Amino acid sequence: MRWLHRLRELPGLILLNWLNHFWNLWLWLAEMRAFYGNPALRRADWLWMRSYGLQSPFDLSRRALQAGQLSEDLSIYGETPWTTLQRIAVAAELQPGSQVIDLGCGTGRTLLFFYYALGCPVRGYELVPEFVSRFEALKVRLGLKESVQLYAQNWFEADLRDGDFLLLVGTCYSDVHLQQACRSLGQLRSGAVVASISYALESPDFELLQRFEAPFSWGRATVFLQRRI
Repeated sequence: MRWLHRLRELPGLILLNWLNHFWNLWLWLAEMRAFYGNPALRRADWLWMRSYGLQSPFDLSRRALQAGQLSEDLSIYGETPWTTLQRIAVAAELQPGSQVIDLGCGTGRTLLFFYYALGCPVRGYELVPEFVSRFEALKVRLGLKESVQLYAQNWFEADLRDGDFLLLVGTCYSDVHLQQACRSLGQLRSGAVVASISYALESPDFELLQRFEAPFSWGRATVFLQRRI
């Protein structure tokens, strides 16, 4: 019987959920140790957390999917820890003032890091309406203007030609969307660097600079650093 099978699976699911909570707590504590010495970033992060309160971004993302607003593989929520972003930025030799673009930035927490910690103008693209509206309210509280932008738009349709460094977390992308990603990123200027998570860009337009494993909110994944030829 189906209900009995689900009942047997319940203890394992509860354990997995608790392990994930502890994993993310460990990642957050590492972020605090490394970056909370930056008062502007610390304040921005506390205001970001207050903007969600007890509401889970994962649940908000799932509701958007259930409402038919998103395709499933583009709506699965996950966060890139700041410690991982720092490692990626060092590997990519990202310089202050470089134009950063986050291709599917979720709640926008990564945008805060690129701006406050690395000194980069940054914009993101996101499909979950609630994420965008909450970030816009957060921007007002922080007094952020043109240097930090979040657009409610599918990045496949965006003009990315000014990007120096782009972050693509394509872990859950379908094969069709991975192919679309490669086509859309073909517009980048020569020398632009893409950090693609879980999958390399299968395109002759890009050369692989390096690859390494790094932690994310869901576990460990491979980072592929590639440069537009």
